Amino acid sequence: MLLSDHCGSRHEGAFTVRLVDATDDALLCMASFVFVRRPGQSYSLIVGGLQGSARADAKRAVISATRDLGGLRPKDSIMLVLKGLIAHGATSYLIAVSNSNHVINHRTSKRRKTKLPDLNAYWLDRGGVPFPPPFGFRIPADPAINEGCGSRRSNTKIAFWKIGANLITRKGNN
Repeated sequence: MLLSDHCGSRHEGAFTVRLVDATDDALLCMASFVFVRRPGQSYSLIVGGLQGSARADAKRAVISATRDLGGLRPKDSIMLVLKGLIAHGATSYLIAVSNSNHVINHRTSKRRKTKLPDLNAYWLDRGGVPFPPPFGFRIPADPAINEGCGSRRSNTKIAFWKIGANLITRKGNN
């Protein structure tokens, strides 16, 4: 997890989680977000951007990474980290911006052309439901993931969720 200023995504959120290829340090996927307070001493987060690799061989890199992750796609692994980040809060969902509410729509036309993914389709595929403007979707946070699911893919999912859950520990009443 980095400050978004160090990742070129400061317009999409204050923090960024990145997944990079260990062999060449090339970006596979990143998500930018902000934390928000929720009623009752709780918190959630708003995903302002989810980006894949801009490399010329991005498709090959994603296929290779998916194979290395036991069938888990890089974007899905990043989403599991984000869901783990809200594991200690009382909110059972995170919030994500839609295509129409993405900050790139307020940038120059040259920058707008660089936005390729259909965020709406991705959120809907992940169980997202419409959420009032200025956001777009509410994405359910999976319940706590338990040990011992067995398959390599399940173990990989657990590992990424735990990365997020272990980044934040809740102590005391704060």
